[in-house]
Amino acid sequence: MKAMPSRDVLTADELSQIRNLDRILPSQPILSKYFNGDQAQFYRRLELLLHSVLPTRALEEKWDLVGKPGVSYSSLGSDFNTLHFYQLLIRLGRYERVLELGTFIGVSTLFLAEAVGERGKVTSVELHQEFHDIAKINVERSGYAARVELLKGCVVETVTRLAQSGAKYDLVLMDAAKQSYGEMLEPALACLNPGGLVLVDDVFMNGDTLNPAPSLDKGEGVRAMLEKANAIEGVAKVILPIGNGLLLIHPHGARARTPRPRTEPLYRIAHPPRT
Repeated sequence: MKAMPSRDVLTADELSQIRNLDRILPSQPILSKYFNGDQAQFYRRLELLLHSVLPTRALEEKWDLVGKPGVSYSSLGSDFNTLHFYQLLIRLGRYERVLELGTFIGVSTLFLAEAVGERGKVTSVELHQEFHDIAKINVERSGYAARVELLKGCVVETVTRLAQSGAKYDLVLMDAAKQSYGEMLEPALACLNPGGLVLVDDVFMNGDTLNPAPSLDKGEGVRAMLEKANAIEGVAKVILPIGNGLLLIHPHGARARTPRPRTEPLYRIAHPPRT
């Protein structure tokens, strides 16, 4: 264990030389300067801290889920902190209609369905029959079946058809067919209600989009989408380094949604039991 200073101290060199790129991730030297544990413990401690404020800290605490044999949820699904971030955005925006492009086994679908409330609806699209079938089981087990519509088909074709039909959603989550992200972005934006939000997951693509030229077709698809996003005007855009990289696009010129009346308190304080 390394010795710790008695107060927060930045050296003269650090004060004069710290750049923005030195402060992007908590694992970078300047942002982990005072971590005194073994380096092998850093990410476990970081996960514990991120989960410390969440209402539940493991999927098993929420639902009895079915998975694909031989494939862990964490290998392909969104991380727990990101899933709660989706819920926070939905609740902040008072969103009720959500379109999810890429169901996988339905875990993110359930988080979205939980956040939209009893009046809300989540439409989720999945190409692969096996994942679609597993997601159907998980949705039925969760008790949220009335809030979820599962569609089976090509994501690009489906979102294009929905956009052409005039279907509108408060939030669109892109998390499938990364090689086709470039084709997916425009119809996703066309599906937005005024004041809505598009989320694009996996924009880092495991580091491939950081390369001068992506080496994978999925990386090329994400890069094509990012180039299109960069060219769009009249929207607010930001990439957050959470999960595998998350892009948020909000057409800020649009009229914000009128908040619906609240029938429940804004928050509840859980008081410890009296002894």
